[in-house]
Amino acid sequence: MLSLELKHLRCLVTIIDTGSFTDAALELEVSQAAVSRTLAGLKSLLGVRLLDRSSRSVAPTTASAMHGRPSDAELQNFSAAGKYTTPRPSCA
Repeated sequence: MLSLELKHLRCLVTIIDTGSFTDAALELEVSQAAVSRTLAGLKSLLGVRLLDRSSRSVAPTTASAMHGRPSDAELQNFSAAGKYTTPRPSCA
């Protein structure tokens, strides 16, 4: 069974930040095929389409935008804990 890994989140964030799979691959220092496979794994795991793609652009779908971009601190928490964790909202 596939589980959420840091590489999935970094890949999605990098694709959105750079605006292309090719540029994301260059930044992540992996092949474009590896970026595509990693995103496909994340899509399969979550069961939702994460990006709207055209021949010239990539944009987050409503599903991925709704969750927001993980902050660098959240990515660090994920890396340190071995799983994705987010701070719990405080009850005031």
